[in-house]
Amino acid sequence: FDARTGEAAASWQRKSKESDARIRVGYASADFREHAVVRFLLPVLERHRREEFEIFCYANQGESDDVTVEIQQMPIVWRNVLSLDDDQLAEMIFQDRIDILVDLSGHTRGNRLGLFALKPAGVQVTWLGYLNTTGMKAIDYRITDSLMDPPDVSDRFHKEKLIRLDPASWCYRAPKDVPEIIAAPCKSNGYVSFGSFNHVAKLN
Repeated sequence: FDARTGEAAASWQRKSKESDARIRVGYASADFREHAVVRFLLPVLERHRREEFEIFCYANQGESDDVTVEIQQMPIVWRNVLSLDDDQLAEMIFQDRIDILVDLSGHTRGNRLGLFALKPAGVQVTWLGYLNTTGMKAIDYRITDSLMDPPDVSDRFHKEKLIRLDPASWCYRAPKDVPEIIAAPCKSNGYVSFGSFNHVAKLN
């Protein structure tokens, strides 16, 4: 891999792979921890068909928690890449022979879009962490659905080709300690209360 010239994509086409080799999928994120992204990612990581896919997680994060440990205990290859610059990480991904590299951060904190610009994998995808285009030609696809991105409406606003997983591209798993569902308080209060479980900086 030559990070200066971006030769990975061209040379990738010349690499020979055995017909029975598993497809290698790499997920790059700063949020392999208790985070909204993981609530949608965990069911996917668990249900990859291991006989067909080999999974790599490239964690660009310093902190870890019980969810991080849960992911590390899955049958995956775990890479902590926080200390690597984009060129070093691109070389690692190329040496790992990743077929499909998935960005889970977009333009959010801890993203590695600079890495994706180097095109270390033959196919590059963005999903989950940023619900819009990355604006990057180097990312081939964005996973979405027809509810978030209606056909013939959203496509022209994206650099990526939209892959719609209908009826919905989301598979949410609640935390283990989530409280039981109860009757809506508005039924007894007579009014609706609005709330946000988000970062205060986003309330504007």
